[in-house]
Amino acid sequence: LARELQVIDLDAAMKIGSNESIVAEICRKANVRFGGGINSVEKAEKAIAYGAGKVIIGSRAEKGFLKELCIAVGKEKIVVALDSENGKIVKDAWKTITGQRVEAKIAELEEFCSEFFFTFVENEGTMEGIDVQRAVELKKLTKNMVVVAGGIKEEKEIDELDQNGIDCVVGMALYTGKIEMQNIDFEKGNGLVSAIAQDSETGEVLMLAYM
Repeated sequence: LARELQVIDLDAAMKIGSNESIVAEICRKANVRFGGGINSVEKAEKAIAYGAGKVIIGSRAEKGFLKELCIAVGKEKIVVALDSENGKIVKDAWKTITGQRVEAKIAELEEFCSEFFFTFVENEGTMEGIDVQRAVELKKLTKNMVVVAGGIKEEKEIDELDQNGIDCVVGMALYTGKIEMQNIDFEKGNGLVSAIAQDSETGEVLMLAYM
């Protein structure tokens, strides 16, 4: 069961157009984290106004801009995307290799976001399996929430990441039916399912409720 729907406007990211009206409609219908072409405070504020719970900042993920964004929308709503190919940061819709190491950017930007989103570009769309060990190593470098993507092919990978406190974004494996979304079974609890609330930073369980 997906907790959030990740929506990326690729046209905006590549500066060839915009899907703003479609994004706005999706934000009204689902719990969305949105990215793609967010290169100004105004665009981030507009995405939040549409209903996006978080905004994903990629190419403009640098201290000055993120400081402004923290003031405007709040650190808890900011996700820094550190897309990398073989450990080196890529930006501009993965067209530009910066030569910067992911590890250095984590230390530099950690205080300006609540979450890091790592895409292993060399594996993206391949469904050949995600590098779980690499994800675990990155998780150790930050107290922020960590989400990864790139090559996920089966549910046991998702489970292994979850056991290490790491979330993931599933794309191609879901589109092709290799991984299927499971329906919630309300019958087991006579119409109810359990819900656990946790502290987003420490993972501490705050309460158990039923819904």
